Amino acid sequence: MTDLSALIELVEHRIGQDFDGECHLTEAEARQIAAAIRDLTEWRDIATAPRDGREIILRRCKRVGAASWIEWPESASEEAGQGWTIGYDGDCWDGDKSPAHWLPLPSAPNQAKEAGE
Repeated sequence: MTDLSALIELVEHRIGQDFDGECHLTEAEARQIAAAIRDLTEWRDIATAPRDGREIILRRCKRVGAASWIEWPESASEEAGQGWTIGYDGDCWDGDKSPAHWLPLPSAPNQAKEAGE
């Protein structure tokens, strides 16, 4: 995925730069920005989702929610397993509820901006 912070800085730096009366981006810069927008807005096949424990957005039909992939060892009460879990409450996306697509979570908002600083 493209580093959006760097792209935002690039675009903000270009704002106000005047080249023959127009603000220009190179073709490579424009393609990079377009790719970053696609990364944020296009659902991906669940087979490509990260299974490293990070939280992502999952989707199946009308159901959408944040979840992460977990694996658990066998215990006295249940067999070992793995799956998409919602938080720590044990609710899983499995069986006929298995997700079909995913998106990365957006970056957290800047806390200083939220505090009005």
